[in-house]
Amino acid sequence: MQWMVAKQWTAYAVLACLVGSEMWMRDRKAGTDEFKSAPCTKAQLDEKSKLESQGTWELDSVREWSAVRADPALKEATVARLFVIMGRKGDEMIDSADPDRSSDIKYKARGVLAGNIIQSKGTPAHELFTEVAQTPASLTSARAALAAGALKGHRGTVRDATTAYLQAKLKTHHPDGTEMPSQWVRLPRTWWPATWVNPDGTAKFYDPVVRLRKALYVHPESEAIWDKHLGARLKIEGWAPVSNQPGCWHHLKTGSSLVVYVDDLLMVAPPEHEASLWAGIEKHIDFSEPALPIDRYLGAHYVMERQAR
Repeated sequence: MQWMVAKQWTAYAVLACLVGSEMWMRDRKAGTDEFKSAPCTKAQLDEKSKLESQGTWELDSVREWSAVRADPALKEATVARLFVIMGRKGDEMIDSADPDRSSDIKYKARGVLAGNIIQSKGTPAHELFTEVAQTPASLTSARAALAAGALKGHRGTVRDATTAYLQAKLKTHHPDGTEMPSQWVRLPRTWWPATWVNPDGTAKFYDPVVRLRKALYVHPESEAIWDKHLGARLKIEGWAPVSNQPGCWHHLKTGSSLVVYVDDLLMVAPPEHEASLWAGIEKHIDFSEPALPIDRYLGAHYVMERQAR
C-alpha cells in the first residue's frame, strides 16, 4: 500500500535533498491534488464517521488545551494531534498482468495520532508510555504455517479485524486503582463539528482538545493494548502462543495455526474445523468480512490446491 500524508512535508523535504527542489514541488502539488480528489475526500469522510461511531473521542468534552493545563483537578494530562494519511490499497495490482484486478485498488484513509509529538502536563510522555507490545508475525512465519498446513491437507483463510486498535479502550486506571493521566486529542480543522464554528465562519476555539477514549494508530501503547486484548480472547478459545514466534498461535485440539499481523489474521486449519474456529474468535473480535481463501497476504500472492498424483 502506498501512503500519502496530508500537509506533512518531511518526506518531501528528504526527497528534495535527493532529487532537487523542482521535482519536489511538482510531486508535492500532485500529492496535494490527489489528496483533495473526490475518492480521497470520500475515504476521509468514511474514516471520520467510523472513528466517531466507535467512540474514539468525546466531542462533548471539548476544552481549550490551556484550560486543561490550568485545571487543578487534572494533575496530569497528555495531548497529541490527529492527522490523516491516505493509502491506495492493492496498489501493487497496477502493474499486474491481469487488468481485471485493477478493481481491487481503492483509496483508504486512516486517522493517525502523532505519537512522536505528545505534550504533557505533569509526568513527561516518554515516562508515561512504557508498555511494550509483541512484535507482529513475520512473512516467514506466514509461509511456514502455510507450508506445514499444506503437508497436512489444511487450508488457509484470511480475515481483517475491523479497526483493530479501536476494539479495546484506553486504560484509565493503574493496577492499584489509582487514576492514570487523562488523554486528549487535537482534531484536524476539517473534522471540527459545526458547533465549533461561528455563523461567520470564525472558530469558537483557539486550541480545542477532546478526551481520547480509544488507542488510535501510532498511539504509543496501541499495539500493546490490542495485543493483550486479542491474546486474552484467543486463549479463551483454546489457542496458545507459539514460543519464540511472535504473532503465531497453535490450536492443540485441531492442530490448526493462526498468524496475526496487527489486524490481518491468517488461519491454516482442517477444512472441517474452519467455521467453528472462526466462530469462536468472532465472539470477541469484529471482522469486516467473512473468512476468504487465501489469495494475497501481506502483499504476497498464494495458491493452495491439492494436485492429483
